[in-house]
Amino acid sequence: MLLELLDGVPQFRQVLSALGRGFSAPVYAAGLTGAQRAMLAYGISQRKKQPVLLITPDEPTAAKMYEDIFQLCSGERCALYPAKDFRFRGAEGASNDYEQRRLSVLGRILFGECDIVVSSAEAAMQFTLPPGTYKYNTFTLRRDAEWMVTRSAKALFEEGEFEKFDTRVTASDYVFAFRRIADSATGSAAFPYISSIKNAVKIHSGKLSKEELGVYASDDYTLVIELEKSDPDFLFALTLPACVPCNETFFEMTKGRYCLSTSNIISNGPFYISNWADETAITARKSESYHSASSVAPSSVYFSFNNEKETRGEKVKSGVYELSPVSKAQAASLAGEKGISIK
Repeated sequence: MLLELLDGVPQFRQVLSALGRGFSAPVYAAGLTGAQRAMLAYGISQRKKQPVLLITPDEPTAAKMYEDIFQLCSGERCALYPAKDFRFRGAEGASNDYEQRRLSVLGRILFGECDIVVSSAEAAMQFTLPPGTYKYNTFTLRRDAEWMVTRSAKALFEEGEFEKFDTRVTASDYVFAFRRIADSATGSAAFPYISSIKNAVKIHSGKLSKEELGVYASDDYTLVIELEKSDPDFLFALTLPACVPCNETFFEMTKGRYCLSTSNIISNGPFYISNWADETAITARKSESYHSASSVAPSSVYFSFNNEKETRGEKVKSGVYELSPVSKAQAASLAGEKGISIK
């Protein structure tokens, strides 16, 4: 309805005609209210099928303009590009909310997900990064990270094969891990979190091979991840357990039992699993091959799977457990105990 009304306004048709003849932007609109400017920008974006950057004199005006346009296009294809949050004191502990919002909008622009972007003149003139920064993510790995292979895991190797095994943690280990997530045969629950990676959706649906995933190793210690669309939660996704490195050689040796027992696990962090009692307990010990082993404490951690929830509070009180989830009632009874913190 709105577009039909705009089509009946001579000045609107004149603007469209000028743009159609190759008249170059910017277009300066004078004598209009804020709401009329919002409708003009919306109309141009819809009729010309091109993105529109709407620049306002200041931040408050940009915020109000964005609200008006948000109502017109249901908020799905518009964005507010905020100015940087300047600080005159130490920035330690300060929120990066404005910077994250700017990055998110720039990512949406790069991947064609915005019809209208509203920005103040201040925000538009502030320095930013080149588009490739948002599309390509490069990670440099430590050169001293190694796989800890336990005695039981070594038993999987044929005689003389372990001496040939590359214990370095390399970029190829991450490439293999991400390809497993993208492969629908794996059935990984983490796939939705990495679906913004180039070709991930097509690979998951069987249209492409997993070798075409936008994750590759430019050398042994450099990992590159190419995105196909903007994703403000991408860095969070990298913290998920499924995104840890996976050594392909060892994975194939486990023959479908990878990470299902101590003999089918190799580790590269400060601890490794030394004992795994099915459904009852896991013991993790400090890995001496860890690059900062001297700073790791304690030397071991014992995890008990206690399904008897009513006994957890008492075991925390008696010192059997150092840490445990407890019920609200148990937390209340422990609140006054010396040396016990309730989080």
